[in-house]
Amino acid sequence: MSFSAYWLWLAFTIVATRAQTTKVGCVGDSITQKGDPSWPEVLSTLLGDGYDVRNFGKSGKTASFSTGDSYVSTSAYDDALEFAADIYIAQLGTNDAKVALWQRETYVNDYSTLLSTFPSQAKIFL
Repeated sequence: MSFSAYWLWLAFTIVATRAQTTKVGCVGDSITQKGDPSWPEVLSTLLGDGYDVRNFGKSGKTASFSTGDSYVSTSAYDDALEFAADIYIAQLGTNDAKVALWQRETYVNDYSTLLSTFPSQAKIFL
């Protein structure tokens, strides 16, 4: 197990309760959606029983709303909200950092607004 995977596993072990199934929603761009296996699949294996880990990644999407490729305009986002996870891991920003899309003035505000739409009781990891 890699060093970073171990620390992510440890963080979830501390935060989540094993008394019931803990729902983990993984939101992001292609880094989340793709891979063989994808990192949400690896996380699911590491966490094991007691966790329902779902991949809500969507390639090419941004945290910023005004790029034309915003994550909030996807069915993956709608599905992530409907899932009502106990924990969300958000991995967005790679596509926002492209020179043609970078909007420093709105990025942080848009990302914060996006995260605020998840259930208020959910733990969020960036």
